[in-house]
Amino acid sequence: MSYFNKIVNEWSHRVKSGMPDVNNFGHKLILRQVLLEEGWDIRSANTLIDSLSEEFNAIKKDTGNVS
Repeated sequence: MSYFNKIVNEWSHRVKSGMPDVNNFGHKLILRQVLLEEGWDIRSANTLIDSLSEEFNAIKKDTGNVS
């Protein structure tokens, strides 16, 4: 299992629905906690989370799926 998959799997297990949402504030907090537990510093964790949100929203906009 890749490091990325390890992070995503742990994040998935911690959110109630099992499906993380990068636009859900509570889910972002959980991802931040997972990253901190993996040894990330807070600044890097926040940068990753912000980047994920921006990329996800850009993809939604590009595909017209803005629900």
